[in-house]
This record gives sequence, C-alpha cells and structure tokens, in this order.
Amino acid sequence: MQIQTIDVLRDVREALSDSTRWTAGGYARDSAGQETDPCDELAVSWCGQGAIYACGSARGMSTLRQVMCDDESGSGSDWARPLLDSLDVIAVRFGFDGFIDANDSGGRAEVLRVIDSAIAELEARGGHHTNQSGWRSRPAPPTAEGRHRVVARVQTARAPAAR
Repeated sequence: MQIQTIDVLRDVREALSDSTRWTAGGYARDSAGQETDPCDELAVSWCGQGAIYACGSARGMSTLRQVMCDDESGSGSDWARPLLDSLDVIAVRFGFDGFIDANDSGGRAEVLRVIDSAIAELEARGGHHTNQSGWRSRPAPPTAEGRHRVVARVQTARAPAAR
C-alpha cells in the first residue's frame, strides 16, 4: 500500500490545528487525560509523532503498536521513520534537538511550524509516496478516500475533560 506523505502531514496539520487535540509528554491522551495508544479510538489528543501514526493508520498504514511489535521481531517495517527523520532535520533547523523536542519543549505552535515547513518542502518537490516499509516512490494522483476518513475521525474527537 502506498500513501502520499504530504497527505499524512496535511491530516496531522488539520488534526493539531485545534489546540484541544494536541498534547505533550505522551503519544496520545484519552478524554480523561490518560495516556493511550495514538491509534486507539479513545485518543482525543496527540503529540506530533502520535498524530503521524494516527493519521497514517487511518489511511491504512501500520499502527504504532504494530510498528513496535515489528521492531521487536526485527522486521523493521516502520513506514513513518523516513518522515520522522525528515521532521527531526527540520526541527533542528528551528533550534530543537528533534521533532519530539519541538513538541515537548516548543509546544503546539512549533510542531505546526515544523509540519508547515515539511509540507512546503514537499509541495516544492511534488511530494512522494511511502509504503509499509518506508520506501519512497514518485507521486501518483491523490485519492480523497483516506483523507475523508481522517477528517471524520478528527471531527468526532472530543476535547479532553478538564482536570
């Protein structure tokens, strides 16, 4: 299966554009503010990296849990690794140690700045596809099907309960 990386980033951008859907210090949180798997239906807020796995899995890519199991078995099928490596490079340009540091110490605005920069760079190069193994290929015409599923999930996510 191939997806267009730029579409995942656009989905992440849309998901995190609402401040109630962003978190730090964990991949994702449920409505009670407890950490949860970012691909779990209970997740209502995500860190930048968690949002990448949630949006990618909504488009049919491996969930974070599947990736972690694959890493333990040695199969190395983390489709998001090339994307996360690229986001690390961009975050370093902005003065952070990497994308996770931009999320946890810079905050949501910095995550969005890194994502926006990555989208702009991909648009300038025409984007690319990635598959389950992280292999990249030339772009193909995008489909709207996956984006609609992600947007529907984001729109139904509830804000975390007040603490």
